[in-house]
Amino acid sequence: MIFTDLFVAILFGVVIVYSFSRTFGTKGPWGSILAFLLVVVLFAWTAAVWLRPYGPLWMGISWIPIVFVGFLVAALLTSVSPRHSPVFYKIKKGSMAAENRKADVDVFFWILIFCLAMLAMSHFFWFPQFGWH
Repeated sequence: MIFTDLFVAILFGVVIVYSFSRTFGTKGPWGSILAFLLVVVLFAWTAAVWLRPYGPLWMGISWIPIVFVGFLVAALLTSVSPRHSPVFYKIKKGSMAAENRKADVDVFFWILIFCLAMLAMSHFFWFPQFGWH
């Protein structure tokens, strides 16, 4: 079940991220489509293993929680993605504020990835009795 959950989360994650990036013209808050995809897939995978399954099954996996959480996370990340600001609000690329913001976002990204991966894997390795499968 580990790989089927992950496969379905990746499949729906790619579709959701592609549709959001084409519709809203964004690459997510980190400026990278792969980082955007990784966060959406990890949230969808965590939802697949921790939420109670409901709805129809596809490949033995309840896909409605995956799509719902993936769509919700993609919408939230798209709403906080950088937008073009007026000229007087732009931060110069070489300035200290721009470098500090980038470092803060990078640290947040890796902490988020680590926590999501541990949360998804804890279902299979540490708490198998709580699983819905």
